[in-house]
Parts: sequence; C-alpha cells; structure tokens
Amino acid sequence: AWPSLFEPRHLLCGPQADSHIIALTPRGVGALVRMGSLTANSAEHRLSAEPFALEGLGEWGPLAGAARTQHGLQLLTTAGKLLHCSGHEVPAGGAWPCQESWHPPLPMPAGAELISAAFAEDAKAASANP
Repeated sequence: AWPSLFEPRHLLCGPQADSHIIALTPRGVGALVRMGSLTANSAEHRLSAEPFALEGLGEWGPLAGAARTQHGLQLLTTAGKLLHCSGHEVPAGGAWPCQESWHPPLPMPAGAELISAAFAEDAKAASANP
C-alpha cells in the first residue's frame, strides 16, 4: 500500500533486472516498492512499499527528473541542479542522503524552470564516477 497522501511523479526502475521500483514525489518523498514472486496458489504478485525521504533535497528545490543508475540515484531539480544519492537501498531510518553532483548545473535562463527531465546511462558512463 502507498504511504498516506503519497502522489509520486517519478517511477524509477533499477539498472539490474531486480524487482524493485522507486516512486518519488517532486519534493523527495519516496517509496521503494518490492515486488515478490508469484505464489503457487495465486496469480498475483505480492507488493510492499517502504517509505523514505531524500535527505538534502530541500535546499535545491523540487525534482524535474530522476534515474536509478549503477552509482545510485541521479536527480535533476527544476532549477537545473544535478544531485546524487549513493547506494541502491533505502538506508536504515528511511533517510536517503543526497548531495550536490560534481557535474555543473544545466545552463538555464534567469527565472526559467524545467518541467521534466530524463537521464540516459550508457556502458561507459556506468563505469564512471557519478
């Protein structure tokens, strides 16, 4: 079940063929959705959602896009700021720490905001630092 009042705008699949999906709101509230396997007596998957929050996102503004990569979560804010959250699992306590990426922000005209954004990761980028 979704956490109460949870309205995600971003759904992220993993870089591996696992059965975890991350759902995120623009303000960094998330749920790690674990899909269980089919049971012998049921044709339905068993689902569970583990709530979490992206720590450090507040000072950079709402999300325009996000991706799960080999290096963790890659985030892009509506102001064009790139952020990185290390790891592939929600840390104990439910706060996933994020920090500013070493990549420069996207060049944006004054007062402009991104509506949405997407990431692509090729094999070469997957082996590089975030």
